Amino acid sequence: MSEQAYPETSNQTVVTVRDMRIPAYVGVYEHEHGVQQEVIINVDVGLCDWRIESDKIDCTISYEPIVLEIRRMASVHHDLVESFADCIARFCLNDKRVSYAKVSVEKPEVWKDCRVGVTITRYQGDQF
Repeated sequence: MSEQAYPETSNQTVVTVRDMRIPAYVGVYEHEHGVQQEVIINVDVGLCDWRIESDKIDCTISYEPIVLEIRRMASVHHDLVESFADCIARFCLNDKRVSYAKVSVEKPEVWKDCRVGVTITRYQGDQF
């Protein structure tokens, strides 16, 4: 793991996507192939030592490309929610200003009494 502390470092800003509910092709079982099921996605994208230098969108990480990429990825089948979450994190880390990406993907319809899923955290510069 990176030597950077998570999540408490100085001057940290976190860009978030919360409770994104979308249909996605995800699941390892045969009955899950070729059909969409609802997933709930949450993303935290950390920017360490980031300062507001102007009121322009270019000066920050916009959540719009993250949301659009998640929608695109949901149209491609992933056997595991882990691999879906990892793809989202890797996309976020393509921007070198991002110090970490924390992604959760949940499947709320698997059981009636709970939501199941995964949360992963990936750090800039880590080998994964």
